[in-house]
Amino acid sequence: MLDNDGKDEALKAWEAYDRSERIRFSKIGCILALILMPAGVSLDIFVYPDHAATFFCFRLVADAFLLVILALHFQQRGKFPAGALIFAWLSVAQIAICMMIYLTDGFASTYYAGLNLAILGMGILLPVSLIEVLIFSGMTLALYLAAGFAHSPGPINFGLLYNNVYFMLTTSVISATAVYFSRRRRLREFSLNFELSNRNQELSELDRIKSEFFANISHEFRTPLTLILAPLDGLLEERETLPEPAVRRLDLIRQNSLRLLRLVNDLLDVIRLEEGRADLDRRNLRFDTLLADVIQSMVPLAEARGITLTPDLDASPIVVMGDRSALEKVFLNLLSNAIKFTPKGGNIRASSIPTADSVAVTIEDTGIGMRRESLPYVFDRFRQADSSSTRKYGGTGLGLALVKEITEAHGGQVTIDSEQGQGTTVRVTLPTLAIDTLNPETPVEIETDNDIAPQRQLDLAAQLAAVATTHEPETDLSEEDSTAFEHTVLVVDDEPDMRRYLADLLSKEYRVIVAIDGKQALEFARREHPALIVLDLMLPEIDGLEVCRRIKQDIDLRASRIVLLTARANEPSKLIALDNGADDFLTKPFSGIEVRTRLRNLLRNAKLERDLHRRNKDLEDALNRLSDAQDQLVHSEKLNALGRLSAGLLHEINNPLNYTLTALEFAKTDPAVEADSDLREILGDIDEGMQRIRGIVKELRAFAYPSKSEKTAFSLSGAVLAAIQMSIHEAQGIRVNNRVGDDWVVIGSRNHITQVTINLLSNAFKAIRSTDMHGTGEVTISATEKGDRVSVSVLDNGSGIAPEDIDRVFDPFYTTADVGEGMGMGLSVCQTIIRNHDGELTVDSENGKWTRFSFDLQLGALELETEESSLQSAAHYSQ
Repeated sequence: MLDNDGKDEALKAWEAYDRSERIRFSKIGCILALILMPAGVSLDIFVYPDHAATFFCFRLVADAFLLVILALHFQQRGKFPAGALIFAWLSVAQIAICMMIYLTDGFASTYYAGLNLAILGMGILLPVSLIEVLIFSGMTLALYLAAGFAHSPGPINFGLLYNNVYFMLTTSVISATAVYFSRRRRLREFSLNFELSNRNQELSELDRIKSEFFANISHEFRTPLTLILAPLDGLLEERETLPEPAVRRLDLIRQNSLRLLRLVNDLLDVIRLEEGRADLDRRNLRFDTLLADVIQSMVPLAEARGITLTPDLDASPIVVMGDRSALEKVFLNLLSNAIKFTPKGGNIRASSIPTADSVAVTIEDTGIGMRRESLPYVFDRFRQADSSSTRKYGGTGLGLALVKEITEAHGGQVTIDSEQGQGTTVRVTLPTLAIDTLNPETPVEIETDNDIAPQRQLDLAAQLAAVATTHEPETDLSEEDSTAFEHTVLVVDDEPDMRRYLADLLSKEYRVIVAIDGKQALEFARREHPALIVLDLMLPEIDGLEVCRRIKQDIDLRASRIVLLTARANEPSKLIALDNGADDFLTKPFSGIEVRTRLRNLLRNAKLERDLHRRNKDLEDALNRLSDAQDQLVHSEKLNALGRLSAGLLHEINNPLNYTLTALEFAKTDPAVEADSDLREILGDIDEGMQRIRGIVKELRAFAYPSKSEKTAFSLSGAVLAAIQMSIHEAQGIRVNNRVGDDWVVIGSRNHITQVTINLLSNAFKAIRSTDMHGTGEVTISATEKGDRVSVSVLDNGSGIAPEDIDRVFDPFYTTADVGEGMGMGLSVCQTIIRNHDGELTVDSENGKWTRFSFDLQLGALELETEESSLQSAAHYSQ
């Protein structure tokens, strides 16, 4: 959007542009009128042959006026307004046509169409305003009416007049509409072009400022780099006197300083080539020697990566006119790319083929290649085939751009051909000089290493250092004894120097393992479970954010603390890192002290979190135990209250119950009762009800006064067999499986255990009868040894217990039976008995399918009571 000053400037520019356009189109229109006016003679001859000569004179006069008006267009700019000039030549044409209408048929003249044509042409072809076209249309209508009325002093054909005027007005409306929208469109297009032009100027200025900035900052970089490299070289000359860790770090500093120098040099070269002021020191060079030296310097690097670099150079001398340093840079870049993208065991072949006036150098590799669609862009600046955050190979994207621009600056050309997975072929063609045509007095430069100037030597070292760091790092996993350190740190970075630096920095405090990409990082993390992970943001295979997210989603790894390394210091990048689970981040460059301090803080925080979590867990367990104890206390108090209530009821009920039962017995023996069947039946019903009351009283007595009989050793199988025999009359078609062996001896009250078993069997029989069994009802009694106790279970295939009832089956007076079929005391009494035996009665059930009651007893090894010797154990009873 333009500000007020910008709008004023745009308005002035529009006015100037509009006037120039109006003048230009007015010239074109005036010339067109000059041509069409005399061309109308042919029309005069065929339509009005009697007036042809007169009209020809009119046309010549009109052309004379048009010539004068056309000449005025070329006068001093701004002397005559564009609108006046347009009106002038259009008016000449309209007046001439109206004179012809007056001299011919008036309103019936066919030349009326020429007036409409002029109006329409003005609106469509000329850049006029709406007001101008309306005024011109009104003037044309007035001239037409004047000519028509002047020709016809007699009666007027108003139908014809209305027809002509209607179409003239319609043409005027169409023309005005066209002018309105055309002018708006022109104004909009001008505004956009004006703003675009301003933006282009701003961008050009910004680009110029950017180039100056890069040039200045690059020059400024060279000074501190020199002050770094010069003292470093001095120190490294005395490496024998320095400790090995110090030498290792000094080498790391020098290597990366040379990489930075190479980047600075590349930026300077790009800016110089971009501005067309590259200072190429072009001399006559022995190109064959230069190329051989460059290839030879790259052989050790190729061998270090396990790659075969084969030179296949023509032996004849080749002379080119070029800059030695620039040409070295071309072939160093090409060879470095070949080494960079060729895996271990690959091959690189460098060949040269001279012709009469050129030499073609071809570098072929068996590397990873490129996609065909990427080939048109490989020479663009800052363009890389893979620019994602998971790219495997780093770089700035300047190398091939420099190759192309330097080659073309030498009058040559470079081409590239590649296929993904098949390798790449780059061909550089340079013009050569014929040796026999050289002036013998003109020297041909053949440099050796000793002849290279110090600055050139430093630049060449920077090129080679950058290439040396492109090799693919080997997998590096620390094999140190994991017991030597309390914590393990996983360092993940695709830069070998960065990995070595961090590993060396942290190895005194932690066990350090390193990974080269995101995939390997996940593998090592799952295997080693490191306490800390130092993770680079940009990694091959899987980027750092995705690695971070996956680790934090893994329940086994989420305790690991992650520090994300990033070169992006802006706020959104930090928020994204934290959203993906990073515990902290470090912005490059960072100090070693900062790294160690942050890792210690993370470990300290992790320990505090673990302690807090453990204390929260202990507190939660304590609260659960307190809640269980409180529930048990409430339940115990409830049972005690019921026991006291039952004891009071027993005293009040037992005496009248005995009196009533005794009276009933006497009544039954009375002859009158025996003679009266109805009375006998009534007394029987009363006796049945009283017997039920006696049963309830007995259950209440057992609940209110739980006896703790003397515990003795007895045969479990005997007690179970007795219970089966006592309740066998209730089975009635139900299969009873007794799987309690003879060798179980337990400690407790035999009578009470028999009572519990009878109660459980009775409940099982009732549960089976309450279902619509399509098969045989079945109850199974079994026993299992568990340590020093034996567990007894009673399993039935009856109706089961509903989930909402299973937690209440042992509550006193709780029952799901119909009224009159029980008062819900049996299981509560059984639970009391088993607890008196230091055991627990439990229940497990699936509603509609089965129920299992279980209780446990203490195993014993005492002599069995002799009263059980007469009992025969049974493994199976059925009825």
